[in-house]
Amino acid sequence: MLSLAAAPKAIPPAQQILVVDDHQIFLELIQRHLYRLGFDQVTTCVSPSEALQMIEEAPARFDLLVIDLQMPGLDGISLLRHLSQISYRGAVIITSSVEERVLEAAERVGKALGLDLRGILPKPASPEKLLQLLGAARPTGTPNVEPQPQYAPELIARALQHGEFVPHYQPQIAL
Repeated sequence: MLSLAAAPKAIPPAQQILVVDDHQIFLELIQRHLYRLGFDQVTTCVSPSEALQMIEEAPARFDLLVIDLQMPGLDGISLLRHLSQISYRGAVIITSSVEERVLEAAERVGKALGLDLRGILPKPASPEKLLQLLGAARPTGTPNVEPQPQYAPELIARALQHGEFVPHYQPQIAL
């Protein structure tokens, strides 16, 4: 069972959020979830090195980071170490599709490094789990409107070629 920080301080919807993942489709999914939850200041980045550079240039810019564990070049654990070295004080959520014990180990590393680690967001990400980790409800009066994503055919073709879609099957039993 993954542990969550006890009663985390809520992330106000007006805060800046940076989502770092090497899969563009996942970035768009998380961004849509965050928009639906009332968070409209979301930056996405496919390069962990570029994300680290943005954070180093202005450490207080982002109040929350959502970072993938498995990325080329600079992986999530290395990114956590860099965040600790620059004394990043915002909240962090780790996301990945790896097995639970690896996620738990990553969570322990983040906490041991002194980061405000909110917990783990397993892939595929659900808005309910994201909301739980944010520790905040959607503000009242916030419309449930989101930008409509436009997926270019070449983006979908590339995702198919790189195996970025994961089919989930549910057995059907007729009694």
